[in-house]
Amino acid sequence: MVNSTTSTTFSEGPERISVVILGDGGTGKSCITMRLVRSQWVEEYDPTIEDSYSTIREVDGQTYYLDLVDTAGQEEYRGLLGGLWQAGNAADAYLLVYDVTSPDTLAALDEFDDLISNAQEINHSPHAVPPVKAVAGNKCDLIQTRAVTAAQGLSWARKHGCAFMETSALMSVNIEETFAIIIRRVMENRKLQRKAIEQERVARDELAAQAAAAVGAPSDLYVTEKPRPPPSPSLPTQQTSPSSSSSPVKPSAKDSSVKYATTLSAAEIDEKKAHQNNQQRRPQREQEEDNSSSGRCCIIL
Repeated sequence: MVNSTTSTTFSEGPERISVVILGDGGTGKSCITMRLVRSQWVEEYDPTIEDSYSTIREVDGQTYYLDLVDTAGQEEYRGLLGGLWQAGNAADAYLLVYDVTSPDTLAALDEFDDLISNAQEINHSPHAVPPVKAVAGNKCDLIQTRAVTAAQGLSWARKHGCAFMETSALMSVNIEETFAIIIRRVMENRKLQRKAIEQERVARDELAAQAAAAVGAPSDLYVTEKPRPPPSPSLPTQQTSPSSSSSPVKPSAKDSSVKYATTLSAAEIDEKKAHQNNQQRRPQREQEEDNSSSGRCCIIL
């Protein structure tokens, strides 16, 4: 189901789709545009150089902004369309229009298809998807003068990768349906494009995470080092008051003996103690010997 509403001012929200309408002069491009945008039939033929229109369409319950560019079909005006093929001006879709009463207009679509291919090469970018192309065999209401069968138009469309529809701007046949097909195919392309971008983003994040993990990993995962001896425990330092910080504190005899004793074995410590005891007892024994010697007999030889 397609509902139409015309508007010139838009707010952000719905998807915006640009469509360029191409084809030889007199095929009814402007008539198709006016029928879509204003629901009007243009009786008089006025060669178009380039006109732009905007309209809103609702397709499958979603609202879309359509930016339409109606171009010149006459060969003398085609040189004025150079801006459409410059970098950054690629359209989302192209509608190629021919006249079912004129086989030459169908053959002329080859040139326009080449222009689309050139524009695609100029505007190539990562994750770019090919633009949607559709063919409209216009003036299908002119049954008596038809010169191109629907099968011929369909064959050309399939050969060039286009959707196909026969239309009549006069009788308003398949106008809305043609643009609904274009909108659906454009959205399918965008979904594929967004999926590719998301997949690349996920892959890039995974590579970044792996690189960060490699940089921050412990070195022993890559280099085998010799085991280092554990650090020796440090002796406690003696804290000093601020007043005595300028002059070093001399250790006392007691502190010296303690520090010295820590460097001796147990047997050496016992021997040292025994020697000290002997030194303490020696004056007492000498005094006792002096006292006892006074009562002894002195033998003089």
